[in-house]
Amino acid sequence: MPAQRIVQGRLIMKVKSIKKTQGNINLSPNTCYQVVEIDDEHYRVINDIKEPILYPKELFTVVDDKFPSDWERIDYEDGEYYIGPKYFYRYFYEDYFDGDKMTIKIFNLYLEEILLSRNKSESKLI
Repeated sequence: MPAQRIVQGRLIMKVKSIKKTQGNINLSPNTCYQVVEIDDEHYRVINDIKEPILYPKELFTVVDDKFPSDWERIDYEDGEYYIGPKYFYRYFYEDYFDGDKMTIKIFNLYLEEILLSRNKSESKLI
């Protein structure tokens, strides 16, 4: 069973890149990444340039398989699903990349919380 990182009651899901393909830039081989969303075919990770990008699941192995208690799973009629923070919505990242200021602010606060949690928990494995 993978180790779980617990920070202030939060579990942090991690994946490790296993290969790099031409179309998937800003990922380093054999590097662990923070997962910020899961869908039916992808993990959205904070990549090497600190962007929340979707990458195919086959590029990774799961290191820590638990996710934060404030995440939820939503199944859509088209067969797709979303697993991520409750306060993010289906088109959250579309708004983020379209430059919506409030969405960017919300994401940056979430990212800051994740990074602070990660830095505080590096030695707290259970």
